[in-house]
Amino acid sequence: MLGCVMLGCGPRLDPRGGQPVAFVEAEVAGEPAAVAGALRAFFNDGLRRGPNRFPAGDRLHHFYLYPREAPPGSDVLTLPDDFQLAAGAPGDPAMARYLELPAERRAGDLFLYHPLDVYWPSEDRVGGRPVDFTCHFVLHLEPAGPGRTRVEVLQYQAMVRVGKKLTWSAHAIGPGFVDRLMPVPPTAGDRRQLLSRIEAAVAESAAPTE
Repeated sequence: MLGCVMLGCGPRLDPRGGQPVAFVEAEVAGEPAAVAGALRAFFNDGLRRGPNRFPAGDRLHHFYLYPREAPPGSDVLTLPDDFQLAAGAPGDPAMARYLELPAERRAGDLFLYHPLDVYWPSEDRVGGRPVDFTCHFVLHLEPAGPGRTRVEVLQYQAMVRVGKKLTWSAHAIGPGFVDRLMPVPPTAGDRRQLLSRIEAAVAESAAPTE
């Protein structure tokens, strides 16, 4: 029994219902640079920290947007490299397709990251009850014809929290309980919800002002 506790033995996830959704993407109006600018104005900007743009009850309150590469002379967080992306999204067909793209087609992409342990109800369940879910997002922007951009939402380090496990602590004497985290396939609902908000933000930025 103690061995199971120390190894983090826990409940099994219920099978997901419905067909898996590999890709979540849409076309929006505007060139990629303009769309990226609209997203920097909509999300909390990791390069220019200021007042939070979302209320505390909004999931996006905890997220910050970063570029693929840090500006010269800056040490801010950037989009993980290909090795990290592959390791953080095993078996994800969307990430596999994304990593096959040449670097120049991913140069303008963005990383939506939360610096804290932020969880929300998951599509995954244990015993019929939702478990806590967390992830970061990669936003891929690519030209889709004159004045159009294809936006794809991918997940990085998608995980669920399924209880506690007893382990040796790095900061205390002896063992202690920590969250038991389990990698899971990307969730369709979370990607669709984020894409919907992106579409709305881009449309609002392009709307004429009176």
